[in-house]
Amino acid sequence: MELCGGGELFDRIVQKGHYIERKVAELARVIVGVVEACHSMGVMHRDLKPENFLFADQKEEAALKTIDFGLSIFFHPDLVMFSHRINVWSTISALCDAMQCFSVSTKAVTIQ
Repeated sequence: MELCGGGELFDRIVQKGHYIERKVAELARVIVGVVEACHSMGVMHRDLKPENFLFADQKEEAALKTIDFGLSIFFHPDLVMFSHRINVWSTISALCDAMQCFSVSTKAVTIQ
């Protein structure tokens, strides 16, 4: 197991208030890369959120690591009950949190 002494992405977001677009793009590249790598191996994380990304150390440019694969599952595209879209939704939600542009709602909304 690797020690990640840089803290959670969530804590850095709270500390900074928000990230600039360039930094969010860098984070997006890493997070989407994780999702792509997992999916290519038939793994769905199912719990992507800022709290589940840790920085390797305290440096601003520290590597971002993914943790907590406790809800992850192996899947076969033809047999899966859960869609890989959940990881896409979670990724978008985490990036919106980083930008503090808006909070992605998970509540159902009835439109009349």
